[in-house]
Amino acid sequence: MSRTVARRFVPALIGSCLVAALVAAQDPPKEPQQPSGQQPPIFRTEVNFVSVDVYPTAAGRHVGDLTRDDFEILEEGKPQRIETFEHIMVRPAGAQAARAEPNSQREGNQMAEDPRARVFVLFLDTYHVEDEASHRVRRPLVTLLDRIIGQDDLVGVMTPEMSAANLVLGRRTLTIEDMLTRHWNWGRRTDITARDPDEERYEACFGGRRFKESEFVVREMIGRRREKLTLDALADLVRHLRALREERKAILAITDGWILYKPNRALADALTLPNGQKYAPGPPVVYVGEGGRMRMEGKPGEGEASMFACDRDRMNLAMLDNERQFRELLDESNRSNATFYPVDPRGLAVFDTPIGPERPLPPAQDRGQLANRISTLRTLAEATDGIAVLNSNDIEGGLKRVADDLTAYYLLGYYSSNTNLDGKYRSISVRVKRPDVQVRARRGYRAARAAEVVDTPAPANGNTAPSRSPEDEAVASALGSIGVVRAGTKLLLRGAPVRGSDTTAALIVVGEIDYTVSRSPAWVGGGVATVQLVRDRSPVTSTDIPLAPGSRTFVARLPSPEPGLPNPESRAPNGGLSPGTYSVSARIRSFVTGALPLSDAVSVTVPEPAPADVMTGDVLWFRRGPSTGVSYMATADVRFRRNELIRVEVPVKPDADRLAMRLLDRQGGPMQVPLASSDRADETARWAVGNLSLAPLATGDYLVEITASLGGQTQKVLAGFKVVP
Repeated sequence: MSRTVARRFVPALIGSCLVAALVAAQDPPKEPQQPSGQQPPIFRTEVNFVSVDVYPTAAGRHVGDLTRDDFEILEEGKPQRIETFEHIMVRPAGAQAARAEPNSQREGNQMAEDPRARVFVLFLDTYHVEDEASHRVRRPLVTLLDRIIGQDDLVGVMTPEMSAANLVLGRRTLTIEDMLTRHWNWGRRTDITARDPDEERYEACFGGRRFKESEFVVREMIGRRREKLTLDALADLVRHLRALREERKAILAITDGWILYKPNRALADALTLPNGQKYAPGPPVVYVGEGGRMRMEGKPGEGEASMFACDRDRMNLAMLDNERQFRELLDESNRSNATFYPVDPRGLAVFDTPIGPERPLPPAQDRGQLANRISTLRTLAEATDGIAVLNSNDIEGGLKRVADDLTAYYLLGYYSSNTNLDGKYRSISVRVKRPDVQVRARRGYRAARAAEVVDTPAPANGNTAPSRSPEDEAVASALGSIGVVRAGTKLLLRGAPVRGSDTTAALIVVGEIDYTVSRSPAWVGGGVATVQLVRDRSPVTSTDIPLAPGSRTFVARLPSPEPGLPNPESRAPNGGLSPGTYSVSARIRSFVTGALPLSDAVSVTVPEPAPADVMTGDVLWFRRGPSTGVSYMATADVRFRRNELIRVEVPVKPDADRLAMRLLDRQGGPMQVPLASSDRADETARWAVGNLSLAPLATGDYLVEITASLGGQTQKVLAGFKVVP
């Protein structure tokens, strides 16, 4: 594979691989500094108990000799009595193998609820870091993690391409160090070869010399879209961390900063053709779509339809107000007790835009843009009580200041005098009586609601966080499934167990080749996919699926073991698959001689059949848009764009008497966006079907709630998906 093609997958590959086994790198744990003979404080668990982490400094250095009497805590301006006091000094965490690594994402989230465990997230802003800068910052980042991570601390890694629901927290940093070493060039701010399908579509619509404003339009649209994606990801991360814990969370944001685009009328104005005439896009093609409905989008795949979609994106991007969204991010961060430590990996930057391959900005505009980015990062740190590492070629020295700031702090606790269970936000201010001491501390918290206290029993393990309701667990599980997508792989698999009308279990496997790879000369001619099912390291069945030229996807049904293969215990009496966990692998060989094969593997569990189940399998996803033509295409990637239509299908019992679907937001609340539901039947099963146009939706995570009833039995499932710009 060429370097150009390979570079396009590095950022998402880092996000997916680092998200697997994260964190820690030091030695003895944090040691509370207590008077001789005194026991460490016991943290009580009443709902009105509030813990506050405090970082006092004088002349830029930590003040380590303060006592309980030196502090004052006020909630909504009212003094509070400090019940617990602890001075924490973090020691390096020692050998990686000795760290108690969480066994799952859920276990890592549970560990994060401990107020003594600190939580760090390394946010690699792939869209706004240059290639060389991502290499320059690698070693300082590894050194920083070695300094700040304690034995009980947790770390995760996120990129703008990821969903925060896929954030994995761990205690071992070896994976982070290894990935930053092998994939050092994850930054793609100035790499014009690292464009995704939407950015290539903008280039095809507006690039070249088609319009006099071509260079401006393409650059502005791509810049606005990338900045929007990044701010959306950060907001998603802050909300996710807030749900994990009330205590402080530190976000190390590696980024060049952002321009914070405002609405720009010039981008929305009519374009000028080379002959001087104004470009007037024609009306969209009107045609009859599925079900006899009239559609105004034009048929996907036609030139006019593509231009119509590009113009729609241009108008939407022109109206973005990222400055307002940035202010909302600061407010949300303070309410979530999330502190940002932005790091500009360029060091002392002189110019914001490089000299080539594209024409640089005029000097005055370039200086203004650079000042904008630096000011944004400084504001991000100051407004959230963090430290910014900017305008210095001594990045390691700057990160040492961050390490010093994070390796010592005070943990105070008090019982709030406000016992109202109203769920409202309450501000906190911390003062130190000693002069010349500056204090950074938690700014507030959300009070518990009555329902959370009444409906949720207190945990026996002393954990202060209430357990989630079954509804919240279902929402969290559905959102977590979005993160299973590994966007940087060249081949992506998704497996769905289904049971037919005769209850025979099978697996439907959807494979999808990355858009960019499918357009390379090695794959445009088609190939053949070999899909294999394995259980307990023994083959169960396999099948070959031909890929037609230009095809990106394949669907395989693996109904039963082939005769003569081992592992007969995988066969159910009716010839289907027995309940259990299977490994599904796919290997695609191109018809082009010498082309390297593509491969991927996933683990899929076939559940035990339950008589109460009305739905008889997992959800299948389909997309339709400019890249698929007039037909729906099965997809293994649950990220969709606003110019696409999606279809969700799930098998149900043949005699199910009520089927319904509706759209929910990421909190599980219903949305007033129509989701047309119907059903269909084929030779294998009956299917509940939902169709949704994404045009009315903003970027973010959403849920489809599917309800099926049979007699007096009703079953609901949630399926998560993501809308991206």
